[in-house]
Amino acid sequence: MTRILQIGDRVWGTMGGPVGLVIDVRLHEVQGHQEALVEYYWGKSYWYKSDELVRTCLSLSK
Repeated sequence: MTRILQIGDRVWGTMGGPVGLVIDVRLHEVQGHQEALVEYYWGKSYWYKSDELVRTCLSLSK
């Protein structure tokens, strides 16, 4: 199931981990899934498939 994420969503990984902020999204046209760029409190950003992320109402991890 593909999750539709938007810039500004707070997310964490399906296996847990720190809460990050979605700062960019893109559609991977060849593989047909959405990817989200997630920024964490330590200043690093990483791309994830949207299926690997869960939207949350929790505050960002510090």
